[in-house]
Amino acid sequence: MKKTNLARMVPALILLGVATACSSSNDPLVANLATTAIEEQAAQNRAMAELNKEVVAAGDRMIAMEERLQSQREAVDEQRDELEAERREIAKQRHRDPIIASAIMQVGLLAACLAPLVLCYLLLRSSDATQPDEALNEMLIEELVGDGPASLIGKDRPPAIEHLSPVALPPADTDEDAPAG
Repeated sequence: MKKTNLARMVPALILLGVATACSSSNDPLVANLATTAIEEQAAQNRAMAELNKEVVAAGDRMIAMEERLQSQREAVDEQRDELEAERREIAKQRHRDPIIASAIMQVGLLAACLAPLVLCYLLLRSSDATQPDEALNEMLIEELVGDGPASLIGKDRPPAIEHLSPVALPPADTDEDAPAG
């Protein structure tokens, strides 16, 4: 800015020098021309100073706009990064979901295949649990139909129910008056 003012002042000073040199000749036209040129140069200098102020103000506005633009760019970059992270997460989920669904299907299929085997196991186990009842039923039927309680204590025969040991039963009362049945 100082360089520009100096460059403009040089012609003004030259004109001023010419005007003063010419004023010695007492030519009013030359003096009038010189003062007009000086006034025009001063007006131009004022206009240039005003323009420089406007350029500085415009530069300040431009800097403020660039700062706002930079902050907006940063916000857009941050949103883009968030969007990219969300996209990656969705891609991982899309890859993971079919694997989980397949695993669930396989577990369901395995459960469906094992269900009949578990049912068979439970039925076989329950039939083993009913054997003592059947043995007890057979023994009671044999006692009722057979010779009486003596058949329960037979020495040649092992006990029908393993967890019950043979117990000596009191002799049965025989009533001859009882109806035969």
